Amino acid sequence: MSTRNLLALTALAGVAFPSTAMAWEHTGWAWNPLEMPLTYIVGNDTVFEDSIDATVDGEPYEVWVAKESYSGWQDATCAEFTHEFIGTTTENYDARTWDGQTHITYDDPGDAEAAGVLAVTFTFPGSLEAGEFAFNKNGNAYYWAEDSDIVFNNDVDFGTDTDIDAGLCLGESSMEAVLTHEVGHLLGMAHSCEDGDVCSDSLLREATMYWSAGPCDTNGSTISQDDIDGLTALYGPFATFECSHELDPESPDTIAQGNVPFDLKCAIVTDASEEISGASWIFGDGGTSDELNPKHTYDVPGNYSIEACFDGVRDTCGEWEYCYRKIGYVRACGVPEPEFTIEHVDGLTYALRNESDVSVYGCIYEIQWDVFQGDTIISSLNAWEPQITFPSEGDFKIVLNLGGPAGTGAAALTVTAEDYAGEGYGCNAVGGAVGGLGWLVGVGLVVARARRRND
Repeated sequence: MSTRNLLALTALAGVAFPSTAMAWEHTGWAWNPLEMPLTYIVGNDTVFEDSIDATVDGEPYEVWVAKESYSGWQDATCAEFTHEFIGTTTENYDARTWDGQTHITYDDPGDAEAAGVLAVTFTFPGSLEAGEFAFNKNGNAYYWAEDSDIVFNNDVDFGTDTDIDAGLCLGESSMEAVLTHEVGHLLGMAHSCEDGDVCSDSLLREATMYWSAGPCDTNGSTISQDDIDGLTALYGPFATFECSHELDPESPDTIAQGNVPFDLKCAIVTDASEEISGASWIFGDGGTSDELNPKHTYDVPGNYSIEACFDGVRDTCGEWEYCYRKIGYVRACGVPEPEFTIEHVDGLTYALRNESDVSVYGCIYEIQWDVFQGDTIISSLNAWEPQITFPSEGDFKIVLNLGGPAGTGAAALTVTAEDYAGEGYGCNAVGGAVGGLGWLVGVGLVVARARRRND
């Protein structure tokens, strides 16, 4: 570790995404604009070992400086994020613990931070699974952040900007400059230049997000144009969208569902519709559109994500672009196509192997097996892969019914049951939609076997 004071960023996903060469960079996460304000809790001075013994406007300095550091980023006037201080705590939080709430801790628990490190920001993106990102920007995938905490090193002397600017600094570091830098990391900003970079641009060296800060330096307390540009790229004017066929528009987990073929109509959601000048849509099945409020037809069953990028113009911001993505937003269902095989287990007991296609999540929610002896149903089962014991040797017909929003499909197989020990033969059956085979009972096991859906 360098002997220079280092502003360190540690996270579960720490890849920096540059906009242009040697300019602002992003960490790869951001906070969902629909979940603002960003709330935060400040460690109470009863747990500070090296607290700054000062108050501002009747508040402990550590609380005041937290508010100032968040507010400082709102000098990026086109960055639409909001924040809210919600109180103090006497607990000394370890930022490596995910609890879904931002904490600012001024006394490093367990002396975990190395010498020379001023403060560290730990962020937990909501999902790190391939393909389950929030949006694309400049060809890079970004995730929604769900938890982020800031910890100050308790082995560093911190001072106030008032004392430092008055020439009363004896080697202290500006608490406000350090915290403003760390709030930048929390918001999704990476360093403007890293240790070892050839950083000849003075605008980047003077940025709040420059990788280091010297003693008695208050420059980082005020964000620079490079910081403003980077934050605006994340939180500038934005728009979202909604589409028809929604199951529950009030639910955060709502999806657009229909039975193929079905038309999906989408509309832009924004408080500034007059700013929108263009849009481009990707519907997940290969279809695209440049219309502002497009209609798209889904012909093939599947679970699809929709991404839309919106262009606009604002007097105070100039031209802007925002991309928004809804993962697994569309459920296009077809009639289930049952398929199964049967395997001998022992005696007159056989196992039914369900090989039906469940690749489209949520399009099968009912299942029933009917066992016929002649024209009489002798057994009905609702498990995904049950075992059956025939009452005697002879010929039996097995019918598998699968139901979903698009209708009911059935497959049938005639099997000769034989009473003998050991494994026997296997048969298979493939069936399409069949009318009249519809005594269906809901069962959760089908959903449990389908591929996991994310949030």
